[in-house]
Amino acid sequence: MSVLDGTLDGDALFFSRIISISGRTEAVLALRNTIEDAELRPADLLGLRGALARLADTGILGALSVMRQMADRNSRRKAPEA
Repeated sequence: MSVLDGTLDGDALFFSRIISISGRTEAVLALRNTIEDAELRPADLLGLRGALARLADTGILGALSVMRQMADRNSRRKAPEA
């Protein structure tokens, strides 16, 4: 989620082994680099323009933000206390 909207660095997650990629990794890497270099928004990936594009970006990025907050709260609750 956060990799899509740019709040997390996919490279850092990969090299810290938080995420993993298997199979044709060169294809995944090429796609990630293309999306990152083009600074694409969700509406761009969906082929939307104008008001509908703004609505999609707001809705999708807003939903990602809410899911990230929920995941953060959930991981804090599950974290063992020291």
